[in-house]
Amino acid sequence: MKTTYVLFRAGENYGQQSAVGWFDTEIAAKDAAIRMEWDECRKEAEIPSTMSRLLSPDDTEYRRFSVEPLDRLN
Repeated sequence: MKTTYVLFRAGENYGQQSAVGWFDTEIAAKDAAIRMEWDECRKEAEIPSTMSRLLSPDDTEYRRFSVEPLDRLN
């Protein structure tokens, strides 16, 4: 068996996930997840909001993007 790492994005509704991509190594998948987290943070920073302070991904435990291993047959 070989492991593929699937990158998921959390959806608008609780428990909803969408597969965004897949990778051969866990390191590559986690790097892509972090990069996408920062991209989303930058997009939100462009929208003017006085309601709440925007926190960077380093300051929060919540992640929009997660990586899960998936075993596959060769």
